[in-house]
Amino acid sequence: MSHFSYRNLFILTIMGLLFSCEAENLPPVACFSLSPDQGDSLTVFYFDARESYDPETPGFGMRLRWDWNGDSIWDTDYIKEKEYVRRFKTGSWHQVIMEATDQDGLVSLYSDSLLIFEGNGFVDSIIDPRDGQVYSIARINYQWVMTENLRFGTALDISVQPENNGITEFYNYQNNPEYAHYGGLYNWDETMNYKAEEGNQGICPPGWHVPKLTEWKDMLGIFPSKGADMNYYWGKESPSGFNLELLGFMYYTLPPDSLLSWYPKNTVAWWCSDEPADYLQDPDDFVYSIRFFMSRWEMRRMIYRFDYFWDERSLLKFACYLRCFKDMD
Repeated sequence: MSHFSYRNLFILTIMGLLFSCEAENLPPVACFSLSPDQGDSLTVFYFDARESYDPETPGFGMRLRWDWNGDSIWDTDYIKEKEYVRRFKTGSWHQVIMEATDQDGLVSLYSDSLLIFEGNGFVDSIIDPRDGQVYSIARINYQWVMTENLRFGTALDISVQPENNGITEFYNYQNNPEYAHYGGLYNWDETMNYKAEEGNQGICPPGWHVPKLTEWKDMLGIFPSKGADMNYYWGKESPSGFNLELLGFMYYTLPPDSLLSWYPKNTVAWWCSDEPADYLQDPDDFVYSIRFFMSRWEMRRMIYRFDYFWDERSLLKFACYLRCFKDMD
């Protein structure tokens, strides 16, 4: 009898403990995605927090609230909805913070950032006094830059080499006059007007010059360089006003091969004025500097970098476009 009593007492004690213990209540898991991750004052941003959840609270019991500029002041009350759309008026980086709370008041936070551009208010045009052509220009990060490729000079057939004859000479893309509006494809010597000096006028209009590598970096440095939608930042009708177009470029070997190749139109390259430098201490091997853009993922993303191509050693000659920068006052 005593054995039976102790056994029953033990079972009752264990059952009591099981029924009296409650599972620990954990905070909800906050998470959201946003699309797109950059835009301007007209862009509608979509915030999707449907992956947020709370294990102990049914979905309809969890509430969310939002801080749109990261100042720790909540801009909305608690709401049930997990999808939200809004626009931002001011141009800058915005840190967006979302708080999720359950019925017991436990909370968790999640944040992400987006970039809002203001349209460039500094756009203008110039007239090249040498031939009367009009070019659009924009001031970007305190530098005025031509937002069209230079079209000055006389077009050559690809069978003819440019010469130092006092006439600026260029090629049309694909050797086709219908592409003349793209701008001229100039080789290094023509671009620099046969004067290898950093920042010199070259073949640019008076008061303008072939940009140095550092000038390109300063201008482009105001925007993200990794994982960014460069087509949005720099493309046609973009907030920057730069009007980037992917137009291809060309290279050709010296005779006797005379092999010509056209880079595809998902790329573009512009000359810089950096003076050629020795390559491997060999004075016949020069390093030239260009600004190189290319597209990946079907034009949805742009990447850019500085590339260096050496002449004489590889017997390659490049013909690239030119965007002139205004001389600083």
